[in-house]
Amino acid sequence: MESINLFKLPPKVFISYSHADRGFVEKLAHDLARNQILVWWDEWEIKVGDSLLQKIEAGITTTSYLIVVLSSTSVASVWVQEELRAALTRQLQEKRTIVLPVLLDNCEIPLFLRDKRYADFRDNYDSGFKNLIHAINSPDVGVQGREEIKEYFNDYAIDWHRKDGLYGFKVELTSHSPKLPYSVKANITANTNDKLSARLDQYIVAGFSWVIPSMLMIQITDAISIKPPILYIEDV
Repeated sequence: MESINLFKLPPKVFISYSHADRGFVEKLAHDLARNQILVWWDEWEIKVGDSLLQKIEAGITTTSYLIVVLSSTSVASVWVQEELRAALTRQLQEKRTIVLPVLLDNCEIPLFLRDKRYADFRDNYDSGFKNLIHAINSPDVGVQGREEIKEYFNDYAIDWHRKDGLYGFKVELTSHSPKLPYSVKANITANTNDKLSARLDQYIVAGFSWVIPSMLMIQITDAISIKPPILYIEDV
């Protein structure tokens, strides 16, 4: 399957850090934003009058990753410890990597992070940043997001593709809740027909590839409304 980067909603990262490292974090936040990464940084997200606890909880819950900046000051910070604990709990629930450690200086790495590979910024900022960007962008998906309904979560990823001359997309959906002892995962693949794929090829040649994801969704949604699909559920 040939993956085509036609439409990409960038992931969003939460930065957990000690304010003693603010200078480094400010540069990191701006560099991430310049690389089309959405950034949750308290300096940008928390306004006068906002509830710190509510804003931080919402940030950790709704972002794709938590970047924890490890330094001699941050490992002793109560706020950083609480943010890290919340992110690790979410990581266990969702069974995927969420915490991305960034090593700023020589310090005592928390026990539960010692088996993780970290982005090393101690000697070379550019090298550490390159490894961090690679980790953030590693999922081969076109769109990532989360839908929340009270205490129930639907995490989804969509990858646009062209296979055997036909355009389509693949959706990976994971539904879970701390109230349930299990999670449900579904993989859905949908392809267009020859006629629509030929028309989409013409849009690419004309330089309008950015409209393809919307056209795919419209066409497939219309097709489903006319003839609902048959779903086969397999117990694994």
